[in-house]
Amino acid sequence: MYNGGLIVNYASKESPIYQRTIDEDDRIVEILEGDDVLMKAGGIVTSKSYMIRIRLNNNADTLVNHVKSLLYNKAVSVSSSGWAIDVGPRGIDKGFALKTLQDLVPKLADKKLAKLGDKGGINGNDYSLLRNECSFSVDEISSSINSCFPIIHKDGEILKGVSATEYFLQNLNI
Repeated sequence: MYNGGLIVNYASKESPIYQRTIDEDDRIVEILEGDDVLMKAGGIVTSKSYMIRIRLNNNADTLVNHVKSLLYNKAVSVSSSGWAIDVGPRGIDKGFALKTLQDLVPKLADKKLAKLGDKGGINGNDYSLLRNECSFSVDEISSSINSCFPIIHKDGEILKGVSATEYFLQNLNI
């Protein structure tokens, strides 16, 4: 499980595989809670030291660049899940989590792993994972021509959401 600066193996119930806190966590929360734009949008800021989440009613995608501008000089990454904006330690993201997993399980290191997500756009929380080969998005795709492909039905229809995930899994050749 990846959650900001925290990577955990739930199966082993051991301590975290990786954990890094956010520098200036309290100051960043102060900045976010003091921002009129976020507060007027109904933003609720929650800090767990390894991730700060800003829950929003429905405009996380439109406010992610605003949050990036507020925190431009901080060592953090900012992304949107659609319903929230996540602030985590810079360089610790889903792509890093996959690399950490591959380092822990050497048999996976040389494999081409299929990756599936829904927020593959540059501000999406799946961008770092889906910008690599063999990656697909069931919603937002990136501008990359080498990765983050949409799921396309054999009839040419672009599928999204649950139906895209089901189609993808049913048609994997493994």
